[in-house]
Amino acid sequence: MAITSFLPESKFLHKIRLWKVKRQDRKLYEGLKELHIDYNGKDQVSFSFLGERFTIKLNPNRKHKQYLSFLFYFVNEEFSNYFKYYIPKRGDVVVDLGGFLGAVSFYMAHLVKDSGHVYVFEPNTANNEFIGDLIELNNLKNITLIKKGVYNENSTLTFYGTGSSGSFNNIYDKDVKFEFDVVEFDSFVEERKLKKIDFIKSDIESAEIEFLLGAEKTIKDGVIRNMAIATYHRIGEGERAYTECEKILAQHNCKYITHMTNGSTPFTTYVKNKNDNKKSADVRKDL
Repeated sequence: MAITSFLPESKFLHKIRLWKVKRQDRKLYEGLKELHIDYNGKDQVSFSFLGERFTIKLNPNRKHKQYLSFLFYFVNEEFSNYFKYYIPKRGDVVVDLGGFLGAVSFYMAHLVKDSGHVYVFEPNTANNEFIGDLIELNNLKNITLIKKGVYNENSTLTFYGTGSSGSFNNIYDKDVKFEFDVVEFDSFVEERKLKKIDFIKSDIESAEIEFLLGAEKTIKDGVIRNMAIATYHRIGEGERAYTECEKILAQHNCKYITHMTNGSTPFTTYVKNKNDNKKSADVRKDL
């Protein structure tokens, strides 16, 4: 059933429509039609994505807007960009840095199946509570939620901002002070005794450099095989993050390519570790 055919009779989808009109983002709203959303009126939503049907159980006490944001991720260009060069497969160990509301983690958990595992990092309290609900209500035993950020040290960071969206964003808006714990990525890998990480998706709002600096041993040892790092964020005096990320990756002999949108705007830097000698049909030949 198409989304437009039952908007008037669904409180959930009616709120979706009103919210998107308010946000003036009709392109994403139109994209929802492609998901063929079906809502049972209480605590379950089904949708189609890439030829498959997914069902998620909802916490009826949560705001509809959060589930809307979750669904919008599947029709956002950003989502598909993460998987241009590598698509996780059954048995893979993958890491989602900056989980937001867990849409990417949810999808990767489906791809890696029970024989694989997803580690998702999300320090924002509102976001990680949502992900926790998603995991518990849907019995997602192959996802581990880590309520921390990643950095180049084990520490507690203090930011000022709204704290309403991604992991590190809005830090220059002085409305709200908030703190969260961060972990050095090498420490995480050592603690979990991970021998391989098949794929990392990273969108951590200008902390990409610190993540890579804190993952140098893991990269050098060839544990990480593939990464997709959102590098369009600005750092320092307004420089795009991809320039510094590429320098670090080059130092470690990693093969990388930065995908540009509209011909000039950096979006995602894709990485394959040259130390990993395994060939994969899922990795595009031009990387």
